This record gives sequence, structure tokens and C-alpha cells, in this order.
Amino acid sequence: MKFTNGNKLCYVYACLVVFSCASPRMQQAPPTPLVEIVTVNNNNAFLWVPGEYRFRQGVYVWRPGGYRPIPHGKIGWVEGRHAPVGGRYRFHRGYWR
Repeated sequence: MKFTNGNKLCYVYACLVVFSCASPRMQQAPPTPLVEIVTVNNNNAFLWVPGEYRFRQGVYVWRPGGYRPIPHGKIGWVEGRHAPVGGRYRFHRGYWR
């Protein structure tokens, strides 16, 4: 994706490799989400999807947010969340609606 920042043309690339649809259950709640600076978006085909913590190899890892292309027929993004389940936390992924 590209956007302009003042007179500069910027490109943003993001990649997340997912090995399984099931998420592990963690005993600790994730840290407070990081504050992200959302730049102006002049393209209605993209929507800001906020960053989130993912649990990887025993630790929480921040996955930064970014503008994502809106899939055809979708109108918005539902954020992922960490929900307490039986004394642990389970991550429910975000999704397009």
C-alpha cells in the first residue's frame, strides 16, 4: 500500500504468517495495547486495522496495525480480543464483516 506523508511517498508492507486457526490459551492477560499513530487515508478502498498482541513462543508479541484493503462486500473490521476462559485468556481473531 502507498500513501503520502507531506511531500514523501511512503509504502507500507505487512506480513503475518499463521500456522493454525486455533489460538493457545494464556495464563496472563496481554499488556495494554500500544498507541499507534494513524495517518490520513484518502483512499476509501482501505481501512485502518489496529495492531494487536499475539501470543508467540510463550510471550506476547505486538503486531502493528495498518491500512488493509477492504474485501469486496465487507463494510468494516471487528477487532480481535483476548477473552478470559477458565482462568486463562484465549485470543479471538479480528474479522471483516
